[in-house]
Amino acid sequence: MANGPRGETRSADAIKRAMQIVQIATGEIEDDVKPPSSSAN
Repeated sequence: MANGPRGETRSADAIKRAMQIVQIATGEIEDDVKPPSSSAN
């Protein structure tokens, strides 16, 4: 497991999620969020 800035351990899932957010922010991958359906109203 990786260590955080204060020495605490971080799970691999949290690191993977952070890397995915960075990739979406930089445009390396696209964010595939679907628009809400209009039938919900």
